[in-house]
Order: sequence, then structure tokens, then C-alpha cells
Amino acid sequence: MTTTEELAKFVQDVTIDGFSADTREELKMRVLDSAGTGIDALGHEPVDIVHRTVQRANPGTDCTLWGHG
Repeated sequence: MTTTEELAKFVQDVTIDGFSADTREELKMRVLDSAGTGIDALGHEPVDIVHRTVQRANPGTDCTLWGHG
């Protein structure tokens, strides 16, 4: 099983009840931080470069980048 497959299986199988209260709070902070970073990055040149590169390498709908559909 590849690392990606292992991660996907973990995400699929995990439940919020399997985490301690402290871990749940940390998880909330990480999700908010990731969303904030992603939103702040919109419209910046490096993000646009990544979008163009991904589209050239694999045109289609296999991958979605925030702000680019």
C-alpha cells in the first residue's frame, strides 16, 4: 500500500471520538490555519504558477486548487 493509500485509509476510518479533547482543539487550529493560509495566498504569483503547472501536467478535473476550481 502506498503512503497516499495509507493516509486515505486512515482518514476514512478515523472518527473524532478517537481523539482526546486536546487533540481535537489542536486539529481545529490546524484546519483554521490551513484555510487562512490558503485564502491569503489567493491571487499571489506563486499560487498562479502552481495552478498553471498542474493544468499543463494533468489537464482536467483530477485536482482542485483553492480559488481555481
